Amino acid sequence: MAAPTGEIEGIHSPKATAAYVADKPLTDDQAAKLADMKVRVASVVVADADAAYWKTDGALKRFLVARGWDVKKAADMYTATMKWRCDNACGTVLAMYKEPAVMRRYFPWGIIGRDKQGFPILLERIGNVDLVGMHGAIGTPDFLSWVCYYHEVQEAIMRRVSATMGLDRHKMTVIIDMQVRALPAADGVAAR
Repeated sequence: MAAPTGEIEGIHSPKATAAYVADKPLTDDQAAKLADMKVRVASVVVADADAAYWKTDGALKRFLVARGWDVKKAADMYTATMKWRCDNACGTVLAMYKEPAVMRRYFPWGIIGRDKQGFPILLERIGNVDLVGMHGAIGTPDFLSWVCYYHEVQEAIMRRVSATMGLDRHKMTVIIDMQVRALPAADGVAAR
């Protein structure tokens, strides 16, 4: 399961992300580009349980922001992503996939609240996580399926919170705790 390739340009630029993060209204130019994007991707097949979401302004805007508002690049990225999602059955992973016990037990993460804007705060405490060991325990195909599952869970949480708030936004604050802690001697479980 190889992810779509391509250099992400513009996504880290303060100018490119500020309008998205702050949820400012689109400029006339951005609105025109979003309209153009809708036309370009209208025929793209989204064989996904969340197909309706992937056609929303908010979802399309994510691709435009990621490509610095270059409509052709954003449409190409969207098309490749939807094909990859279809090829890898990403839309069914939440209903069909059973998370391996080793990942559930030794990859400590959770939603710990909401940020000032009301969006979820995800905490990953990975200071003691042995991803190489976990990968070895379940193998490459299952590890990649777990990565897809883990991100689909996050997508579902963000969509649910956005819908609850009545907004067409997609956001989560992520805290990655890299501090290494002493593992409990009894069973080797990382602190949660």
